[in-house]
Amino acid sequence: MPEPLTIAAVSAIVLAEGVRFLYDQTGAWLERRRERNAARAAGQEEPAQEVVAVSGGEQVLDQPLRSVTIDHDVLAEREREILTARAMLSPYREGHLPASGTDQDLLTQLDTLRRLAETVVGQRLTFVGEPREATGVRVKLKQDVKKLRQPLRAVHGELPAGSYEIDQVVEEADGPVTGLDFTRPTAG
Repeated sequence: MPEPLTIAAVSAIVLAEGVRFLYDQTGAWLERRRERNAARAAGQEEPAQEVVAVSGGEQVLDQPLRSVTIDHDVLAEREREILTARAMLSPYREGHLPASGTDQDLLTQLDTLRRLAETVVGQRLTFVGEPREATGVRVKLKQDVKKLRQPLRAVHGELPAGSYEIDQVVEEADGPVTGLDFTRPTAG
């Protein structure tokens, strides 16, 4: 489900920097993919996942992010969608259109590119001031359910930064099944 309204909560400066950050990062990933394809064509082995440095997110993301692990198989699967989202954001990246929290096209396309980037790196990328899970939250969930009479939920609650791996097998359940239930403690 798209979250352009959570993006709308951030300042215009963060929106503009968010466009630049995601546009540039995904562009670098796509360039790396082209390099990998050339290396493969030359007979070199390349791993399916690769850790790469992240730059430019210091003023945009709510948590520091020094590196990400690119899943090149996912990047290959989503390449056309990433290219399309980047093309739609190009006028904002180049400064031809201003970044505004009231621009629905911008919010939708930025959310689309962010979700695609999150899929490629397997973790959240959250902007400063945005009400959602922190940057760096990584959830790998495998739910194998045989017979279920109630709702199935992968994750419930807000997750703090970290890595969560759940491998859940349910033979039969009469009540709701949740893979990870986390409620952030309230301050006070």
